[in-house]
Amino acid sequence: VSSPQGRFAAGAAEVDGRTLDDVQAHGKHLLHRFGDAWVHTHLGMQGAWAQLPSPPPAPRPQCRLRLSS
Repeated sequence: VSSPQGRFAAGAAEVDGRTLDDVQAHGKHLLHRFGDAWVHTHLGMQGAWAQLPSPPPAPRPQCRLRLSS
């Protein structure tokens, strides 16, 4: 888990290396569960998540959180 913008570096470091156990969608809210830690994202008006092939391309400037395995 990384934060290419650096804006969420502390939160990304907290769940980095953990196993993603569950993902729940509630409207435009996504909840990712890593054991006892949760990552909550709100997609806003234009937000999106994308599944990319490995290795992933360089992140776009607006990428705030990147999950990779």
